[in-house]
Amino acid sequence: MLFSVFGTTLFLTMMVFHLKDTIMLATTEVGWLLSFGGGSAIVGSFISPWLRKHFSYQMILFVGGVIGGSSIFLFGMTSTFIWLVLMNMVGIVAASIQSPCIITIRQTLTPKHLLGRVQATSRFMTWVLMPFAALLAGWTAQHFGTAMPIKIGGVLSILASFLYLHPALKTS
Repeated sequence: MLFSVFGTTLFLTMMVFHLKDTIMLATTEVGWLLSFGGGSAIVGSFISPWLRKHFSYQMILFVGGVIGGSSIFLFGMTSTFIWLVLMNMVGIVAASIQSPCIITIRQTLTPKHLLGRVQATSRFMTWVLMPFAALLAGWTAQHFGTAMPIKIGGVLSILASFLYLHPALKTS
């Protein structure tokens, strides 16, 4: 999660700047894009239980990570409103499918008396590099344009997905 959140933070830090300054979307279009993303989060939350009946958590996390990271990368490559909306929706569906899987794995594998400590440590480890990622996104965008940190974020998120193939996750 540390690497995935780092990549996602590169994207999220630049998303609105990219849409307004680089792509030149109107404020209303940005609002629609974000609204469709919110709707796709609801869709993803309904898909997650169905996927769990047919696939392991490990496979859901890996495929979701690759699809989500790819959607971020492609978001940085496109400039048409429809494709931006679709890539954002795909990424949010992937994230909303992964979230309950991660939480369930953590609760399943952690002894009850350690749940609070593991949860707190996990959140700390996941979020510790977010400020640095945001700073790096701004610096990269200033020197290379807003699309570059988005593309880098997508690649990092894709690469982070391979960590979900670790054998320890086969037990969950």
